[in-house]
Amino acid sequence: MHSKNYFKAQLLKKNETKGLVLFVQYSDYTVKEWDLFKGQIAGSDFTITRIKNTDMLKRLSGSSYTNLGSSFHGSMAVISCSQQFSPKLLKRIIKIIEEQSKLLLVCGLLNEEIVFPGTLTKWSELPEDTELYLTFTSLVKKPIQKVLSISNQGMNMVCSDLDKHQKLGD
Repeated sequence: MHSKNYFKAQLLKKNETKGLVLFVQYSDYTVKEWDLFKGQIAGSDFTITRIKNTDMLKRLSGSSYTNLGSSFHGSMAVISCSQQFSPKLLKRIIKIIEEQSKLLLVCGLLNEEIVFPGTLTKWSELPEDTELYLTFTSLVKKPIQKVLSISNQGMNMVCSDLDKHQKLGD
């Protein structure tokens, strides 16, 4: 339980975050490489902050997550975003992380829930809200168009029958 609280505490520390925080491990970065990576992250509306790994291990020890301590070895950092979460935003940061050979995504916090890399990758492939809305709208329109077509067909038949009766003098 302590590890979950630690991750949530990291989220609360960043008042500018709006629901997406990623925890990454990094290794063997030179100062120049780290500065280039920070610039790339900053250019995508993200910020990266190094965290003390010893603090994380202290919080994990004695909890039910003690065995996870070995997963959190090495240097760690927190990547957060100032924008509201969207799959497009998640896709952008995951692509940046995957391009880095010295960086490993450990887990993330999405709306204060812990999410693991596989799930984050799947969510990054979800369509945007506008795309979902347009798809939904087109699906809803099809039955309405069918009803209107049937209604118009029925009305045309009634008009045709009335024309016949009027011509025949019935």
